[in-house]
Amino acid sequence: MTSSLNSYHFYIPKTLSHASTMVHSSCYKLSMGILIRAEKDQVVIPIDKLGMLAVISDNKIMFTQQKPESQQHAIPVQISWDFLVAEDRDANSQHLPMNTTFFEENLEELQQRLTGEFYKALMLADEKYRDKAIPAQEIEIASQQ
Repeated sequence: MTSSLNSYHFYIPKTLSHASTMVHSSCYKLSMGILIRAEKDQVVIPIDKLGMLAVISDNKIMFTQQKPESQQHAIPVQISWDFLVAEDRDANSQHLPMNTTFFEENLEELQQRLTGEFYKALMLADEKYRDKAIPAQEIEIASQQ
């Protein structure tokens, strides 16, 4: 049986604002652990409770709304987390600094909810793919011009 690749098309809109924030180190470690098990250098994790997707790549996570599979247009990124791993001088620290970028207005409440719900989605993915590679996904990310 041939499996088809999940295909995702995203775009990065113009930045509206930035914030210096922190994330629990267990969230970062689990994200990177899942990425290592992926068949490609990026992986999409659904956050079903929020109707969102997380796109994990090396030291960066982008969040978008889930869209129906029938939609042909690219999905805009709403929030991105850029981890500042080099600045994490204390390896025992429970929190890791990151830059949070907002691409839409009024996403602060969503950002707060993401920190918990994203971790729960990561744990589900970790359990589902504990003993196998995460299947390849076709992911295209473009910048708004």
